[in-house]
Amino acid sequence: MLWIKDGKKYVRVSDVLRPLKDFSGIPEAILEKKREIGQDIHKAIDEDINGTFPIIFPNTTGYFESYDKWVHEIKPNFVETEARYYDDEKMVTGCVDALALMPGDSLPVLLDWKTSASEDPVVWPLQAHLYYYLIASHNRKVAKRFLFVKLSRNGELPKVYQYQYDSNLMAHAMELIDKFWTTYDSPVDKI
Repeated sequence: MLWIKDGKKYVRVSDVLRPLKDFSGIPEAILEKKREIGQDIHKAIDEDINGTFPIIFPNTTGYFESYDKWVHEIKPNFVETEARYYDDEKMVTGCVDALALMPGDSLPVLLDWKTSASEDPVVWPLQAHLYYYLIASHNRKVAKRFLFVKLSRNGELPKVYQYQYDSNLMAHAMELIDKFWTTYDSPVDKI
C-alpha cells in the first residue's frame, strides 16, 4: 500500500520493512488490537507533549504511565512530535514519533515509542536509519544516535534501546527501499 500526497506515490517506512517481519502465525484480530493500542498511545503522547488533554483508554493506561515516568525522570525537551516526512528522491515517507533535545545533547535525538513485547534488533535499527534519512533529506540536523523507548504495559519505567548511525545499515536501508520499488505491483491505496 502506498501513501499519496500531491498526486505522488510514496512507500511508507513500515511497508519497506514489512518483508523483514513474519506475522503469519499471529491471528489478524490480535494484530489489529496491537495496531489500535499503538495508535492510541501515540496519539495520547502527542497530545501530552503538545499540552492538550490526552485521552487514555483502559488498554493504554500502563503504556502512558510508563511514558510519563520516563519523561519526568529524563526531562527531554521536545522539538517536534508526530511529524511526517517525505523524500522525493526515493519516494519514501515516514512519521517520526518525536525529536527531542536530551540533557547534555546539542542536537535533537530521534525518539520512537514502542509497545512491542520485545525489541526487534533487526527492524528497529533499520527503521531508525530510514527516519534519519528522511529527516536529513529536509536538511534538519539531528544526532546520530536514536532512542527507541519500549513502554511497559504495566506502567513501569520503559526499557530504552539506543542505536548509533552506521553507514552499512544505512546502505542496507536504501537497498530495501529500492527493492520495494522493483517488486511493487499492487494497486495503489491511500492509507
